[in-house]
Amino acid sequence: MPTLRHTLLGALACLLALAPSAPLRLRAQEAAPFLFPEEEATPPVNANRRAGQEALAQGLYKNAVRYFTLALKDSKEDGERAELSLLLARSLLLDGQPKEALRQANETLTAQPAEKHDPLLRDRLRLVAGLASVRLADFATALNFLLPLRDSPLMKESPAQRAQILEALAQAWNAGGQWEETRKTLADALPQFDFASPERIALTWSLLDATLPQGRWQDTRSLLDELAAQPASQERQALAKLLRLRCDIGEGKIPEANQYYHASQLNTLLPKGPAPQWWEILSSLAQECQARGMAQEAAALFGDAAQVAPDQARSREAQGFQAEALVASGSLPEAKAVLTRLHEALPSDAAVTLRLAEVRMALQERLGAAELFQGAAQDTALPRPRRFQALLKSALCLSQEGLSREAAEAFRQAADMATTPQEQGDALLRAAKEEERNLRPQEAIPLYLKIADTLGAALPAAPEARLEAARLLMEEHPAQAVEQLRKFLAERPASPRRWEALLAIATATPQDDQALQQMLQVARQCPDAPLAIQAFFEARGRALAQGEAGMETALAILQELLAKFPEMEGEKLRLARHQYLLLGLALEKPQALSWAQDFLQAYPEAAETPEVAISLGDWLASHGQFPQAIQAYRRLRQLPQAPIPLREIAAYEEAFCLAQLPDGADKAMELLRNLAATARKNPAVLAQAAFLQGDLLTQGNDPEKALEQYNLAYTQAGNSPLGLAAAGRMAELLYALGKTEEATPLADAILRAQGGGDKLLLARAKLIRARCARRQGDLFMARQYYHEIRLEYEAARGSRPGEAASPAVYVAAVNELLELLDEQGETSAANTVRQSYAQNPSLPALSAPQPPAPRGK
Repeated sequence: MPTLRHTLLGALACLLALAPSAPLRLRAQEAAPFLFPEEEATPPVNANRRAGQEALAQGLYKNAVRYFTLALKDSKEDGERAELSLLLARSLLLDGQPKEALRQANETLTAQPAEKHDPLLRDRLRLVAGLASVRLADFATALNFLLPLRDSPLMKESPAQRAQILEALAQAWNAGGQWEETRKTLADALPQFDFASPERIALTWSLLDATLPQGRWQDTRSLLDELAAQPASQERQALAKLLRLRCDIGEGKIPEANQYYHASQLNTLLPKGPAPQWWEILSSLAQECQARGMAQEAAALFGDAAQVAPDQARSREAQGFQAEALVASGSLPEAKAVLTRLHEALPSDAAVTLRLAEVRMALQERLGAAELFQGAAQDTALPRPRRFQALLKSALCLSQEGLSREAAEAFRQAADMATTPQEQGDALLRAAKEEERNLRPQEAIPLYLKIADTLGAALPAAPEARLEAARLLMEEHPAQAVEQLRKFLAERPASPRRWEALLAIATATPQDDQALQQMLQVARQCPDAPLAIQAFFEARGRALAQGEAGMETALAILQELLAKFPEMEGEKLRLARHQYLLLGLALEKPQALSWAQDFLQAYPEAAETPEVAISLGDWLASHGQFPQAIQAYRRLRQLPQAPIPLREIAAYEEAFCLAQLPDGADKAMELLRNLAATARKNPAVLAQAAFLQGDLLTQGNDPEKALEQYNLAYTQAGNSPLGLAAAGRMAELLYALGKTEEATPLADAILRAQGGGDKLLLARAKLIRARCARRQGDLFMARQYYHEIRLEYEAARGSRPGEAASPAVYVAAVNELLELLDEQGETSAANTVRQSYAQNPSLPALSAPQPPAPRGK
């Protein structure tokens, strides 16, 4: 008689069968374990079985597993247990528990002799076990279960089941490399299914998995053409395109494959996450593109491959290849972006760090590159040579950024990391050069000496570092410099650079004659033409250091240089000829004129040409050859390389020369006016031009305008000799115009400045001052100034003839003093003056006494 629980179980089974909706059935199924706890009596087998079958039909596989497990536990009959075991194994497989499904099916198959099994049930168990083994990637076991099914009645039950068995077999064969078994079996089986049926589509994909590894590209293309005519999901369509891409790669059609990849928009269909098949095909195509020099295409493909890589390690590997391809294509900013992401993900990967540093160095992001190189160099796992190179590149970046002190320190670190004497010497040498750039010779000298003293035996070029140390020592410690130079000569007596050392020793020799002989020895014997030429120039300089006495020697040295090296380097030849002609002009050599003309013709565009032109003009003007001088000055003004200030000076000198010609005053004035209008930033030239205009206006009897120009000259030049001379000209003109009150302060200004050292100007100022005082009735002051002029002249005439003022001023002062004394009736004082005057018979006779000049302004 059924118990209450059995009655409830029956009601539950009916509820499950009749429930109108899945949610209701689900609630009923979930309620079952609570209605029948395990410690209480188990429901009847049929009820649990029906509940399990209903759950299985609804896709509620976990519930199905629970009910079939309860039913199997309650079942006692072998046949029923075998059926329940099959249902449980199938549910486990569908629930994603292939291992449990395999165990359940295998236990049932081995629980009793095979002959006692229902053959069809046994095959169903084998199918579940085979499918579970495929899921577990245990393909050998899968084949053991699946191969007997090829002749099983299961193959005829339904197309779906037949396709399931064949697909599982194909997966197992393909996994084991038995592609030919798959190809033969499925090629024969495909016609048995409808063209557009899901079964045929699934088997076609399995057949593709066999033809692809075999490289049967035409067969693969045929299968893909068939699939293209069949309905498929977007994912399947993308995969078909991908496999067509694989065919192109397999047939070596790499440009076509790359073009198809973009034309078919496969790059927009990338799976979201790992996709081994996509990875294998995209990375293969990328590598083929890279091998063919298609760097840009390879970079794009490596980037896509990184997105579908099976794992993070291979994704980063693809990014690394992408960066290299970008570098190869010249896309450095893009390469930097990829490497930066890699570096952020792998901060301790020295290879990534170094590559990023090199790219940033190429992008001239030197500070960032230097930091990365330094970081990589600290990695003790990195081989020492690579650490050395990293430090060296870090130092180079810092050097290029102008950070000499930091660069020197980095080069020192590189020297400590060096593995060969050559590397150490190179790094120390660079460190020394950086210290020089940093204006720290005291730091550079020990580095040069360290190279010479410690690496001399291992590094043949090391002793030459002594020359660099000596060069730096030369300015402040010449004795130490010479000591190092002599050491070098002792260590390398046959070195080609011994002449360099000998020249440096000569330069450090204080005695001019001895140094000159040593320099000329190098100049005449050294086989190195540039160094010999340098020695000639050094000898010329040492000769000129002797002053005027050495000018002839310097000229002879330059003459010898030009004779020995007539085809020397253009710049040095020009420099030698330039110095040669300037010395010739200074020494009044007649042939210097032709040297200057030849230079102007040979080097019309040289930087020295304006100086030669003005020097030539000055020489001609000083010798009274004014027309020729004018031509030289005009030539200078036409030179495009002549600086504006020099052109303005040449314009003034030309005007000065014109003023010396009988008919040149008007032209001179015109030139001076133009110069005054343009030379706004050259006060000295403006002052000279105004002064000369004043002279010309004075000669042209236009004193008022002359005063304006002299005043302009005085304003521009101030208390310079030119300014004081302009003040003197103004004072004399103003006195001549009767404007004594305006002339007096100008004369006083000259007196306060002591004439700027010009004795004549000072004497003339005193004469004007005396005349102004006389006109203004200050006869005492006038007599004082007249006496000063007379006494200073007579004192200088006796003991310092070279300092005596112009006799004309003296004669005028004596005549005017005598007039004043005669007017005042001081006969005795006048006689004394006449007696002193008579002591110099070369002077003109004194004038007859004149009446005093009228008083007024």
